[in-house]
Amino acid sequence: MMRFGEFIFSPKTVPTVVFLLTLSLLITLGLWQLNRADEKKQLDIKRSEKMSEAVLDINLVGEVMQTDRYLRAKANGEYIQDRHWLLDNQVMNGQAGYHVFSLFKLEAAGEKYLLLDRGWVPTGHDRSVLPEFQTPTGRQQIHGILDNAPSVGIRMGEIDYTRDYILPYLDVEKLGDALSLPLMKYAMVLNEGEPGEIKRDWEQSAEMTSEKHVGYAVQWFALATALIIIYIGVNLKKADKKEMQTSE
Repeated sequence: MMRFGEFIFSPKTVPTVVFLLTLSLLITLGLWQLNRADEKKQLDIKRSEKMSEAVLDINLVGEVMQTDRYLRAKANGEYIQDRHWLLDNQVMNGQAGYHVFSLFKLEAAGEKYLLLDRGWVPTGHDRSVLPEFQTPTGRQQIHGILDNAPSVGIRMGEIDYTRDYILPYLDVEKLGDALSLPLMKYAMVLNEGEPGEIKRDWEQSAEMTSEKHVGYAVQWFALATALIIIYIGVNLKKADKKEMQTSE
């Protein structure tokens, strides 16, 4: 019990423990969001720097390195007509859909392949009816950005890439191993208007921005502040004469 003039602050043990644990959790979540915001800012800087570099000719170099992520790239070759995958649970403007991935055989590069992220298609009202899309035939020149497949959070279960068409997640390296194909390390996100590109607007909604992370951090800290105010308000009361005499 603590006295502040005419007021007495007298918290109970169990509620205080719950308060401290909850407060610690809220502050931790806020700090985590700030850390994620900083990571996103650094990622945006790195992406911008890579975007300013020269276009990588994949046919010419014959390989994609770890450091080539976010590079602008181009390639010549052709679509493999029977090799497509749909990455599930991809949301754009509040609507569920898929990312469409297709296999692309590189021209004059031996038996080497590139995975193409062609864009987004909606699921429709009946998920048993798969979306239709056209795939170009013959020799194509394509341009895009080298990147990983979109993140999907927790990965549950194993995938048989040789049989499964709709995927809960996509790992480019494991896809290449499953197909026994020399697949480039990163997928190419096709530019708008490229041969085989479907829809590109999903790019902005697929990834949370640093500003959103800061916004969530502010919310967690606001909840922590509100919790402190409530805790004090509940446990601080004006002392009556008997309590004032006792505290003296």
